[in-house]
Amino acid sequence: MSERPPETPIRVVCFDLGGVLIRICRSWREGCDVAGLPLRDGLEAALDHSRDWLEANRRYQIDDISLDDYVRTVSASINGLYTPEEIERIHHAWTREPYDGVNDIIDALHDGDLITAALSNTNAAHWAVLADADPVARLQHRCASHLMRLHKPDPQIYRAFERIVGHAGSDILFFEDTPDNADAARTLGWRTHVVDPRQPTAPQIRRALRDHGVPGPW
Repeated sequence: MSERPPETPIRVVCFDLGGVLIRICRSWREGCDVAGLPLRDGLEAALDHSRDWLEANRRYQIDDISLDDYVRTVSASINGLYTPEEIERIHHAWTREPYDGVNDIIDALHDGDLITAALSNTNAAHWAVLADADPVARLQHRCASHLMRLHKPDPQIYRAFERIVGHAGSDILFFEDTPDNADAARTLGWRTHVVDPRQPTAPQIRRALRDHGVPGPW
């Protein structure tokens, strides 16, 4: 869903990574499958019962705890159903391949003299894989939560991003797969489009660029 654009032209096109440019696991079931581990009885109930793993994930994504601390905390929060070593296997399996067609979109934006950027809640382990590979390496600004030590949807991360790219508010079009993160950006005047990660994302991005009046071969 896109918000109707103001008349001022877009200067910056910003992408979340997971679920927008990069395919990721969408559930523990999928993560276990990709990591080659069974889905053990009791996992879903343990995840619902304890929210410690969510707080550990947030802290890990702002570089407040190490990978070792993260996997130990998650393992403990689910009553040891998976060992810390198995949690680490799932963690490394979580990030998958780029969505088809996104490299061409980034190149076309550069051809149109637009600024491109990422703004992602991520972590050091995933960043080590993603940062220097396409499509992330194509982007002019790569802003990651663990490097900024801020986390979406905290308004401070969007303000910090604005300072980095030198533009603010409706100059920015943000592609995001998490509605809460898009809503937070929208309250600061950004233009947003929520992407459905279960579908090919490039056609969604192209359609939104066209709807928001971004010049290019959409």
